[in-house]
Amino acid sequence: MIEPQSPKNSNPDQSGVLRLNLPAKGVMRMSFNNLTNREKTAMGRETVLFKTEEKKTAKEISETLRLIADKINAGTMTLSQGADEVTLTFPATMEIQLKVEEEQGTRLKKKFEVELEWIPGAEVTEGGSTQIS
Repeated sequence: MIEPQSPKNSNPDQSGVLRLNLPAKGVMRMSFNNLTNREKTAMGRETVLFKTEEKKTAKEISETLRLIADKINAGTMTLSQGADEVTLTFPATMEIQLKVEEEQGTRLKKKFEVELEWIPGAEVTEGGSTQIS
């Protein structure tokens, strides 16, 4: 199922966040109940410009990730579904977060998330190195 979201007053050039949630049903949800008002203000306001969730085979997911990697390397990517469209321009340096979660409910669910983050117009200084094998 594809669920694009594009608010009327959003500016895609100011988004700066691309989230890939795998498996397709894994979506990060955050509760603000335990945060103070100061912490809520410091976090800012997040606007979802585009969102999609689809069930795909491991092969299809790897092909999608390769395409995304090529687009990041090229410096720009456009996501579209119907009339909704978001274009991202990637800087030379960004922050990447890799996260693996496990959730025990009636069944054990695992989740792998890749998140890229940047501030348009600002370069991120290089940090540590995660090994992927």
